[in-house]
Amino acid sequence: MKLPRTRTFLVMAAAALVAGCATGVPVSQSPIANSKVPDGKARIVVYRTGIMGAAIQPVVHVSGRETGKCTPKGALYVTADPGQHTISAATEVRETSNLSLSAGETAYVKCSIGMGLLVGRPKLDLVPAAVGQAETQKLKVTGQY
Repeated sequence: MKLPRTRTFLVMAAAALVAGCATGVPVSQSPIANSKVPDGKARIVVYRTGIMGAAIQPVVHVSGRETGKCTPKGALYVTADPGQHTISAATEVRETSNLSLSAGETAYVKCSIGMGLLVGRPKLDLVPAAVGQAETQKLKVTGQY
């Protein structure tokens, strides 16, 4: 049986979306997500709830250090020294967000992909801890750095 072209396209598009989503341990079951921040350190959680632009997964840098990708339905956990940090991600443009962390603090940075000229553009928003904790519960851990 031959599928009509439109149906074939829809099946392929759905498969591409699923393939672009995060794989791994759910945040709610992850040891890193549920552990205390190490003494004298801070934590940054960069996460992406949406699947819009799933094929676009820019690399996330924390203070110039490559940490992971902005993956749909995924969260990455970065242990950092207290102090000032710059979070960045780039496609056709570089997006940056600055934050200051105290020892024991966890900051949440929400990554999303917006419209760009040729490629979707990353957007990084610092969100309140309560919002970040709630939004990450249904995501998967994509890395620990």
